[in-house]
Parts: sequence; C-alpha cells; structure tokens
Amino acid sequence: MAALGSPVRRARFGIVILPPDVIAALWGAGAGAVAGTVSTIGIAWGTSVLQRRRRAKAIKVALYYEIFGHNIIEIGRSKGHPEFLLLGFARASYDAYLDEIPDLLAEKLVGEISTYYAKVTTAASQQQRIEDDATKGREATAELVRLQTSVALARSVDPDEVDLAKQEAEQIGERLMSMMDANRILLMVALAQQEHLLATLRKEFKSDPAEEPREVLPEHQKWFEKHVLNKMR
Repeated sequence: MAALGSPVRRARFGIVILPPDVIAALWGAGAGAVAGTVSTIGIAWGTSVLQRRRRAKAIKVALYYEIFGHNIIEIGRSKGHPEFLLLGFARASYDAYLDEIPDLLAEKLVGEISTYYAKVTTAASQQQRIEDDATKGREATAELVRLQTSVALARSVDPDEVDLAKQEAEQIGERLMSMMDANRILLMVALAQQEHLLATLRKEFKSDPAEEPREVLPEHQKWFEKHVLNKMR
C-alpha cells in the first residue's frame, strides 16, 4: 500500500488517484498542446487565405491587361449598321488561369469573364472567315461578270455555267451577310462587357493603368497632341 505522501495512491477498487499537483500539471500540458495545435491550424488557415487573395489579385491584374489589349473598334456604318473590328485579340492569360478562376474569383465575375471571352473568341474566329468569304465573294462576282459579258457578246457560254456562277455568288453573299450580322452583335455586346469588366478589375490597382502618361517620339508629339490628347480631355 502506497504511503500518503507518495505520488500515486490506489483507491479501494483499484482506481489510480493522482495527486492534485500532478493532475494540474497534466492538464496544463494537455491544454498547451491543444492551444498549440489550434494556433498552428489558425496560422495555416490565415496563410492559405492570404495566398488565395494574392493569387486572385494576380489573376485579376493579368486579365485586366489582356482584356484592355482587346481593341474593339467601330470602324464606321454600312447602310445604317455599325461595323466593328477586333484587333489585338489574345486569351493566353485566360487560358493559363482557367482552372483557378472559378475557385478564386466571385461567381458573378466568373460568369461575366467567361461570357465575354466566349463572345470575343467567336468573333475573332468569324472575323477571319468573313475576310476569307469576302475574297471568295469578289472572285465569284468577277467570274459571274465574265460569264455574263461573254453571253452579252454572243460568245458560246453554257447557260448552266452562268446559273451555277450566280448561285455560288449568292450563297457566298448570304453567308457573308449572316456572319457579319452575327459578328456585329457579338462585338457590340462584348464592347459593353469589356468596359464593365475593366472597371471591375481596375479596382485592384492603386492608380488607373489606362490613365498613365502617354509619350511619343518628339517628331510625333505635335500630331499626337492634336489628334489624340485633345480628344481625351
């Protein structure tokens, strides 16, 4: 049987009873371990949140510069219809961060970015097809004129050849007009989306990159001030 002053005493039913000072020491050690674990988890969580915020900001900055580089220009009007041209199209940043964008950015912003890129990507692709069809249209029209001129000059020309040339020119013309209408709508909407997205993404900057001083070579300064800076004021 343990003495009264011994560290461990055994009760009547075999239960070990520790002295109060030993229990206090063990409790303190356990509480310290729990606190240390909680603190470690808290630091890790805080670090993770900070890293996500930094990553999200980096993505927004990269997307800002890429979208800013998409020049959607209204080049004039044809029979009352606005005509647009897309220059400088690229989606390298968007593709590079495609897997992270839904996870790191707000859901509404993700939707706006994805629909914008869908429109400008389609427009860029169709713009090339429009240029190709315009070339084909000119060639088909030239061939039709040649055949009709031959008929007018009473040269031997198969009527079916003239009809086929006319059908080809009409088909190309209809397809061209359809694609031009589609691209007109895509770029018209994308232009408004671009303005909104840039305003949203610009909040990541302390100063507006679009308002940075613009410098040109001395020999161009006079023209630049007259045709560019005066319009911006």
